[in-house]
Amino acid sequence: MSLINNSAIKNPGDDSLNSPLSQISAKFRISNSYIIWPYGMGGVAPVDSFGITFSIGSDAGNEATIVSAPHLRPKGLKPGEVYVSNLVTKSIVKFKADGTIEIDSKNKITINAAGEITIDAPVLTINAPIINMIGNVVLTGDLTGSGKFDMGGAGSRRVAREGDSVAGGVITSGSDNSSTT
Repeated sequence: MSLINNSAIKNPGDDSLNSPLSQISAKFRISNSYIIWPYGMGGVAPVDSFGITFSIGSDAGNEATIVSAPHLRPKGLKPGEVYVSNLVTKSIVKFKADGTIEIDSKNKITINAAGEITIDAPVLTINAPIINMIGNVVLTGDLTGSGKFDMGGAGSRRVAREGDSVAGGVITSGSDNSSTT
């Protein structure tokens, strides 16, 4: 018969191992236990995370623990909502009941892809004071804007807008919202 106990993570252990061991406290004793995560997921649970520890074959030296940190988890989820998060930093991906996916990072987000990244949406809104794009930009369709348009760099040319007068490749009137400086 297997033994099942409540436990707490006391030392998260070394995550460089294939099956990382964490030090746990269960029934007034300290022992090492394998931490079990669902397929495709993993982590290092913080100190004092709650665990359910299974002693396999009634052998207290052969343990596995499923961990949770209920004191750190986000509150206010609605029925059907799911989250994946780093409970320590509070960065979270939330799958909401209405189908919306929210990503809330407390630091930067980096996406690396060996191939193309495609975003298909009726509208893409980016709210940022500065958007840096490195590399060539290929635009198919119309470009609409307001404010100043700066081509930047030495040797840049002014851009003619619809209605501007151009003679011999030189803008002769209009385009007061474009600059080369």
